[in-house]
Amino acid sequence: MNESNDGLPSPPTPIDNSFSTPFRAFDQVSIAGSSTSHSSDRREPEGATPLPLFAVSPPDKIYIEPSEVPLRYNQPRSTPSIELVRTKILSFNEKGSGHAVTAFHVDVSPASYIVASKHGDKTIKIFGLPLSNVQSSMKVNFWVSMQQRSRDFFVSSHAILSETSALIAVASGFGNSLEIWNWERKKKLQSIDAALRWAAVKADIYDAKFPPLACYRETGDAIDLYPVAESPGGDSRSASKRPFGKPVSIELCRSGLPHVPKLPELAFSATSPLLVAAAGPRPPRAGHPPPPHSALLMAWDLDLTLGPEGRPSPRPSRVCMPRHAELEGALPCGLATHGDRVVSMWIPNNVRVIGRPGAWQVEPVAVHERWVLAWDLAAGTTSVFPIPDENTIACISPDCRYVAYRQGPGADTGLGGTRNCLVILDVLEGGREVWRIPTFGGGTGVAGGSEQLLNLSRVTSISFSSDGKMFFVGDVDGSVGVYELRGGEGGNVNVVQKRW
Repeated sequence: MNESNDGLPSPPTPIDNSFSTPFRAFDQVSIAGSSTSHSSDRREPEGATPLPLFAVSPPDKIYIEPSEVPLRYNQPRSTPSIELVRTKILSFNEKGSGHAVTAFHVDVSPASYIVASKHGDKTIKIFGLPLSNVQSSMKVNFWVSMQQRSRDFFVSSHAILSETSALIAVASGFGNSLEIWNWERKKKLQSIDAALRWAAVKADIYDAKFPPLACYRETGDAIDLYPVAESPGGDSRSASKRPFGKPVSIELCRSGLPHVPKLPELAFSATSPLLVAAAGPRPPRAGHPPPPHSALLMAWDLDLTLGPEGRPSPRPSRVCMPRHAELEGALPCGLATHGDRVVSMWIPNNVRVIGRPGAWQVEPVAVHERWVLAWDLAAGTTSVFPIPDENTIACISPDCRYVAYRQGPGADTGLGGTRNCLVILDVLEGGREVWRIPTFGGGTGVAGGSEQLLNLSRVTSISFSSDGKMFFVGDVDGSVGVYELRGGEGGNVNVVQKRW
């Protein structure tokens, strides 16, 4: 499903220093223009109740029976155009079992030399990928049960900040704090409170020419940009025990947007000084009308946003309000940007508001799918395609080329293995399937060995390297499988030069 955003206030071509069209405050009515728009003139009452951190949907998710799985996932596919080759296994090698050792999240440094995995609620393992050796193991206090990201759990686990300086950012406490650690010294260097959403640049923070860490602060509705701390002599790396200095803020209430985004997903581009945010509506509540706002994406060009004094303009340089009915009431659970492309993943709400003014009620609805939204910054267009939602973990490659999902556990439906499968889709080709296991013929072969993938119900984490050429699979034993992606060279993958 493709859609043009020509009527939106965001420019259709990439911003450069000659861009002179002034940013104006949004007219809610003019944006709504089309009957398919999800914008509305309705306004929520003052003093809206703050969103809870984790549970944003009142009832438990309602799953569907295997016989009700939409047939769109079972359509015959062409011959897979990429191949996965397992190159090594990174083992947990510590006593324990169950939740305490399960690999829930894996992050890879931009140069793919360091792998950091989160096990259970507290353990962070640091591996050197070339030698498959454990460089460090840390315990970081985390007071809630670690899960995969979903509508009920939005915590971003951790991110490598610098290979050479051995810095890593780790979510802590109840998921609303961020700690900066030196993994070689196993020492906490800095804490940032009230970081309900956050993102770090996909590069060494000391190479960035703009603030490389962004944290959303619900109090004040602001995105704080943290610059690297500098010493009087100008040496950032050895300047301070605290890697980041005093933040500057993007105040969303002054952004001129049709509504103030709440709890947005954040992502930095790896190819330009661009910060992107994606936000959905407030959750439906009994006694209140349906939330009037739907999906909203915005981008700040930090080269232009930061003025001479380093103060950012709150007005985004680009805005997208995609008018796809599939995104009605959905919240983003994944976001990446690279070159001229932004890819996000959205989970629809499992409740809806019915009734009339004065008698609004909330009723549960079945959630069949998540939706992947691709925003082409150059063309000013968006498109969506679905992936299954039942018992699914999913990820977006940082280069915005691929989306992968693992659906399971559960017996094969007999309609092509829609359940209990691991699938990779090509975003540039509208979500075309380019690899899966088991295959439609039931095969499970992976070059280099596929023992880890024989029982997909044990797979708990999937992620890509920064260049999209490696694939990482974590499991309930704490092991992390490293796979090389081969093939899939066709198509433009947003090849651009870095601007910093």
